[in-house]
Amino acid sequence: MDDGSTDGTESMVAEFGRRSRFPIRYFRESNRGPATARNLGIREANSSLILFTDSDIIPQHDLVAQHLDWHNRNPQIGSAVLGYVTWSPEIKATPFMRWYGEDGALFQYRSLRGRPGKVGCHFFYTCNLSLKTEFLRTGGQFDEDFESLGYEDLELGYRLNKRGMRLLYNPAAIGYHYQRFSFEEACRKARQPCLGSVVFSERSGTAALAGGSTDTVCCPKHHD
Repeated sequence: MDDGSTDGTESMVAEFGRRSRFPIRYFRESNRGPATARNLGIREANSSLILFTDSDIIPQHDLVAQHLDWHNRNPQIGSAVLGYVTWSPEIKATPFMRWYGEDGALFQYRSLRGRPGKVGCHFFYTCNLSLKTEFLRTGGQFDEDFESLGYEDLELGYRLNKRGMRLLYNPAAIGYHYQRFSFEEACRKARQPCLGSVVFSERSGTAALAGGSTDTVCCPKHHD
């Protein structure tokens, strides 16, 4: 899915498609937001599993195999698999980035260390997450009122959790976050109004607080 990129993504995908040993399908839309783009991908998928990731995530060589293995061992339709995301070694993460990406506003993977298996729906991070296609199509898709990035995945996780989702954490399914983040950039991002939190509150009937929790089992965090 290409949500209105302007960096030559289409030609790059076409080139990969010519050299790939498996078919690559490419869909493009006019920058309508992540929720709309992901829903198009869900509708067009022709496999029994859907794996979500982000454009700035570099998969480890066996990431897909790790997701497949866990789904084979957990064939229940509501079972979903969360992989681990850490900074790319090429980025040379600062101490602030290591905190920000592991236990700050982006993700809370640090709290999952040493505990693979079932986790709460507030870890529904679509930068590295897979689900059964049928469960996703029947259990609910992304709310397209989320027109910008932020909370659209956690809101879906909240709804799928109520429909019986079992989210499993596999730390061996590794994706590397290729993005630099400074303290100043994080402060600027925190000061920006997050319209997604407003939509989340309206949908769930809870108060979504950045870095905090709600009165439900989900604790939404704002992340990229």
